[in-house]
Amino acid sequence: MPIVSRPGAHLGYASADVKVVHAAAEALQVREIRLFRIAYARWFGEEATEKTIERPFMRYLFSAEAPIWVRHFAREVLDRLEAGQLDPRDYGLPPRLPPLPGTLHLERAFRALLIVAWIAIVGVIAIGVL
Repeated sequence: MPIVSRPGAHLGYASADVKVVHAAAEALQVREIRLFRIAYARWFGEEATEKTIERPFMRYLFSAEAPIWVRHFAREVLDRLEAGQLDPRDYGLPPRLPPLPGTLHLERAFRALLIVAWIAIVGVIAIGVL
């Protein structure tokens, strides 16, 4: 699942807020903006509108500082993960699916096929130019 910010993306280091938010988003398999929405709903007791979530999320992106309600929620998620009690359904999310056993093998085969295709395309272009 793609995440908006990456630890270490802020001048070669990540703030404590970024690390916690990123880890919680990864644990729930959601993007950071979705984590903000869930945190808002749990803290304030109502769903966040686009306007109410925009300012705190933009501040987080530009200053690497998360609001208190996001930090609190992210720490709760990580505490539950560490205790082995994290269930995404508690937050209105679908349950985490374990990776399929054959997925890694298929992924490697697909990557190899993609590399071969790129080599063939570059070869055709090179032959056409010469």
